[in-house]
Amino acid sequence: DHERNEIIPGWVLQSSPYTLARNDKKYSTRRKAKRHASYTGWKMFRPAIIDMCRCARKELQSHTALEDVAGIGSNVLSDRGRSVGLKAYDECIHRYVLKGLLTWTILVTSDEENGFMNTALQHEFATDNMTKSSATQHNFPTSSSVSWPSFPWDPVESSLNEWDYQRRILLEEFPIGNPSQIVSWLKQLLNKYVALENDFASRVAKCKQRDDIRGASTIASYAESHVAAETDPVVIEVQQQAKKTEAVVENLLSKMRD
Repeated sequence: DHERNEIIPGWVLQSSPYTLARNDKKYSTRRKAKRHASYTGWKMFRPAIIDMCRCARKELQSHTALEDVAGIGSNVLSDRGRSVGLKAYDECIHRYVLKGLLTWTILVTSDEENGFMNTALQHEFATDNMTKSSATQHNFPTSSSVSWPSFPWDPVESSLNEWDYQRRILLEEFPIGNPSQIVSWLKQLLNKYVALENDFASRVAKCKQRDDIRGASTIASYAESHVAAETDPVVIEVQQQAKKTEAVVENLLSKMRD
């Protein structure tokens, strides 16, 4: 085993979030096709990618013997590596679905009373409503079928209602339990989303700072051609977004009563 490489599932998600934030910004701002925004505006995190994260997480959870985990090839997977992977996939999936929950909450709470919020929650997350949407559910990939994720213009991806998808995964990840406590459930999840966004922003900054230190130690003129983490527009934008999310959630929570 000492001669085999150790594989760390979800390494980019957990240890290189600056790469994700930078690419997400790049894909959303560099497109030039004015008439084709529907499929040239890439989203880093979309149903096809989340499906793959869920599939990878399930594979890590399904085997007691680490050597039986599919996809590790000739590498070796340790307990530590599996733990890192599970955490990375959990946080990726949760950030995605909780972002959808916040977006939905903002839409339904505009100038409305708390009683309306309770009614809207009961309607949106009621069992019969979820049953109605099951007809539009697409098949999740298995470890044996996972390949390249679908493109934004693929029929399955473009026809999928993103909030319906997020809502379904949300209830799988965070079951409501007692329907009478649904507002408390919502508040807890919004607070969790704030914590995840703040953690992501912190890790993005640390990742860029780490790159700056390594770059300067390797290339004498590194600082002359690279923006430092403190003034990097990607880092700043992620931090600003985290602060904005926290402020929005704080305002929403101030209007809610259990």
